[in-house]
Amino acid sequence: MDIQDNNVTVLNSAGEREYQNRTDLVNVAVAEGVSQIDRFAFARCENLASVTVPNGLTDIGYCAFWACFSLASINIPDSVILIDSFAFQECKSLASINLPDSTTEIGDDAFSACESLESINFPESITEIRNNVLSGCIRLKSVDIPCSVTKIGGGAFSGCVSLESINLPDSIIEIGNHAFSGCTSLKSITIPSGVTKIGYNTFGNCKSLESVNLPDNVTAVSKDAFTGCKNLANITYKGKTYSRSSAEEMYNVLPCFKENMTFDEFKRAIF
Repeated sequence: MDIQDNNVTVLNSAGEREYQNRTDLVNVAVAEGVSQIDRFAFARCENLASVTVPNGLTDIGYCAFWACFSLASINIPDSVILIDSFAFQECKSLASINLPDSTTEIGDDAFSACESLESINFPESITEIRNNVLSGCIRLKSVDIPCSVTKIGGGAFSGCVSLESINLPDSIIEIGNHAFSGCTSLKSITIPSGVTKIGYNTFGNCKSLESVNLPDNVTAVSKDAFTGCKNLANITYKGKTYSRSSAEEMYNVLPCFKENMTFDEFKRAIF
């Protein structure tokens, strides 16, 4: 360890739990040659504000920066392949993340409860948005999902109360339970054509949601998929828009509803 003149602490290693709970670390640079930040390496370093990591780093481990409440800045170099589960969970000061094209896997809850996070990019090297990856990111307003992604995991964006828009590409074939639950600012959504099932509480309590475009080949919609969407006025299916006044017609036309719930359940769940 070496303290430089500019108050940056240079670290020659980042082993498992090596610096966990350290309160004296504020500005850190991980030395060249380190290829992995191990499990819990900086967990609960509550005063850690900035981290610079070297080119050649490939893995950011499980809970590596978990609960670093003051962390506002970190560079993720083009060499990083894996950002493991919970790596940055509860980094409450982190405002933006730029993910390089080298990153192929982002684990469950990797950025959940990052309450200041306003922007994040997902590179085209990512094929899956994992469970709860951005859950509770209350300042996140918009997200673009690349065409490489085929699956959005359960709870991926749950509780993102400021999320107003999200682009879901046609490459997506699966959206998990609770994926957008509690996104209270989301006003409209177009579900990609490859999605055949809308699961439990997928859009639950999206209180601003006014319109939904369902794919033509949807075969199953959970009776709780849209529960609590009190402003949902229109659902479009096969080019036709159904409103509250045509709810019975819609129920009879769409087997994905009729086979999974009674008409009374449909009215309560959808309209």
